[in-house]
Amino acid sequence: METIYTGNSGQKLFLYSSENFIYLRTSTGMDISRPILLCSDYTGGLSSVIFHDSIHFLYQNLHGDLIIRNILDSNILYRMSADKSPDYAAPLLLTFKDKLLLLYFVKNPLDETYLLKIIFPFEMTKPELSSPPFPALPQLQCLNLNDTLIISCRLPEECCIYQLNQDFNCTDVQFLTSESLKSLQNDYKNQYLQEYSNYRESLDILKKTIEEKDILIDKISLQYDELMNTALRYKEEAAKWYQKFCTKKK
Repeated sequence: METIYTGNSGQKLFLYSSENFIYLRTSTGMDISRPILLCSDYTGGLSSVIFHDSIHFLYQNLHGDLIIRNILDSNILYRMSADKSPDYAAPLLLTFKDKLLLLYFVKNPLDETYLLKIIFPFEMTKPELSSPPFPALPQLQCLNLNDTLIISCRLPEECCIYQLNQDFNCTDVQFLTSESLKSLQNDYKNQYLQEYSNYRESLDILKKTIEEKDILIDKISLQYDELMNTALRYKEEAAKWYQKFCTKKK
């Protein structure tokens, strides 16, 4: 897995894994730096985000622990021991409302179901959030919409959607079947098409207004040129009369 970030100066940063190692490379133009070793105990689950102007990355180490590090700090910033849960799955690191969130699934050995867990690694006062059980490991997707974080847990036949609000409470939990999911997708598609149509209409109105302004500017420019030409003719005529009468008197 490789993730590319762009710094404020245009410098590229490449975060990637190879075997049990996680590396960082930087590039400016055609110049690429030598790899910087960030850790040597990687086994899977690499995820990264920009948090407080620095790249934080998550991975699972050889012991099964979930580890959070910073590319600027060699120390482990957060560790979730595998003793707490022997089977973490699909860990994901993200930011919401200037907070760092860790999402992951745990497997229940009794019934083989999966639970989604949401924790705040650097906010110990925040409560841990947990989902209802899933019969299989869902596909996890997240969408940040300013004041709401949309979390989608999708299975072949159904989808569960959570909305995490700005107070970090889960609201509006929706369980969608494949049919209702298609209906929701169609609703979003129709909404997008309507918004696009409104955008095109507004764009056409703006374009027409600009064309009318251009025509008005052309008319004003033409009138200005005509007035300037008239003024120059008057000036030339006045110079002739001055030359004719004033110079003779002298």
